[in-house]
Amino acid sequence: MVAAALLTVGLAVAVPGRPLAGLGLGGFDLRYSMQVRGVPVATVTLTVTPGEIDTTSRLVVSTDGLAALFGRHVTTMRATTGHDQRPLHFTARYEKPDRTRDLAVHWDEAGQVARAVEIRRGRERPSEVPPEALRDAVDPLTGVLQLRQWLADPATARGSEMTVALFDGRKRLDLEARRLEDRRIGAASLPTLEVRLVPVHGFDAGDDFVSWPDGPQRWFEVTVSADGRFAPVAVTEAGRALLTATHDCAEDACAPIHLP
Repeated sequence: MVAAALLTVGLAVAVPGRPLAGLGLGGFDLRYSMQVRGVPVATVTLTVTPGEIDTTSRLVVSTDGLAALFGRHVTTMRATTGHDQRPLHFTARYEKPDRTRDLAVHWDEAGQVARAVEIRRGRERPSEVPPEALRDAVDPLTGVLQLRQWLADPATARGSEMTVALFDGRKRLDLEARRLEDRRIGAASLPTLEVRLVPVHGFDAGDDFVSWPDGPQRWFEVTVSADGRFAPVAVTEAGRALLTATHDCAEDACAPIHLP
């Protein structure tokens, strides 16, 4: 969920009744490199495809390089989001060399979690997250769409803050974001946020990337594209790159992305 949450980080609260098509945001198909201390550890694919009725999103994280030396790990997430930015369906698969975990979440017409299960060896087990913690929670990929919409809204001024409740079927966290001054690159101004991930349920004390209330606060800076798509292009922490967009695959061929 970390990669999805980090991507979600840069993108905020839904504006009811304003579908993506109405905002002209469109979709995208991007590739990213995930790094730890400057060393590439995984390749990330994020695809968003708006339709007339709903939007489909897909995220794939696959370890490579030294991180895959002792076995490849693959995370796949898929989500269907309604025109009003409410989540409908979400599935996730976490594949490790010795086991596979599947998660499935469905929402009702009011946008509340109706069913959440973990599937192992064909057996379903209900989510252990308390129902009261799931109110208004959305999946990480729907969170990306909501964040894009928030950034695209002219009312979202510098210094605006928001919180998105994220749930992947097993873990619950709050994503807190604040819009910063745009990042100037030549003649372009790229929207920029700072965010942190606050664990709510399902996390262990040793989990990375989250900010515990009584521990060090980890703030990430997220930069999104200035081409009207509001697609995340870079995530950094204290100036160190964590996720960097490398290729735009919206066309027939994947064109390299050159970031400063």
